Amino acid sequence: MKELDRQVKINEDNYQLYLKKMEEARISTAMDSQKIASISIVEPAQAPLNPVKPNIVLNIILSLLLGACASIGLAFALEYFNHTFNKPEDVEQHASMRVLAAIRSIK
Repeated sequence: MKELDRQVKINEDNYQLYLKKMEEARISTAMDSQKIASISIVEPAQAPLNPVKPNIVLNIILSLLLGACASIGLAFALEYFNHTFNKPEDVEQHASMRVLAAIRSIK
């Protein structure tokens, strides 16, 4: 008896699903026949008549400005991250110690 009840429930669920799908198909067919939701091409795509030309003057000005900003930024960054001591006075100032010996540069 339980098996028959379960089978009836499954059949009822399938029937409801098929009714829903059939109604969706009917609505879709009606919309297609009346062109309610159809898509149509209004204007076909065309290749441009004239080739696109770059604006050379604007490109040169922008590249010069960006290059100048980048080089100034790089110079400041290199100076900020440079932790070398070039003179004995630099060592005395930063390390608070006296310099006992220094190696002279060879020319």
